[in-house]
Amino acid sequence: MITDVVAEPVDVGDPPSVGALIVGVAVTMVMAGAAGLLSQAGSDPGERSVTGPWGSLAFTVVIAGPAVVAVIGYHDRPWVLGAAGVALFPRMLLSFSPLFFPLAVPGLIFVVEGAELASRRRRSHWQAVAAGASLLLLIAAPLCLLVHQDPVSWSTPTGSGSSSDSITATESLLAFLCAVAAAAAALLGSPDSD
Repeated sequence: MITDVVAEPVDVGDPPSVGALIVGVAVTMVMAGAAGLLSQAGSDPGERSVTGPWGSLAFTVVIAGPAVVAVIGYHDRPWVLGAAGVALFPRMLLSFSPLFFPLAVPGLIFVVEGAELASRRRRSHWQAVAAGASLLLLIAAPLCLLVHQDPVSWSTPTGSGSSSDSITATESLLAFLCAVAAAAAALLGSPDSD
């Protein structure tokens, strides 16, 4: 005998877990703050007197950028949310140590939440374009810090030193502009419709 199987109705309007998004954004922001503080604490005082706080601020913006784009993506832009997650993985290599490996957690959260949201809604074709542009700009942001070598030398009453590649205000500004442009591109992506 054949019986009817009734599936539970799926509410397409349910957003992805806000708790997961909060965890992902919080981990990313803590890592961004840690990057800025470690950059500031790890640089020589003589170098800081020549270059200013730009390197520390740049590292903070570069790491925090995907979290801002993820928040935008959470609002009915699953492709953008996934792109923010993908952009976190290359950032794990910024310190050449396991220091930034915790960024894998929000990266996975953003990708999984974006995939879950995308499977339940119709998406705009332009959203994929916006997500691609955001991803490219988020990947370009840390690369801006390596635009060219900026050798600096300094001398203080207690010592002197030099660095072959310091982060200048120009490089920091380029990284900041890439992060802002990534957020703007994410906002231009049309939200999904029911």
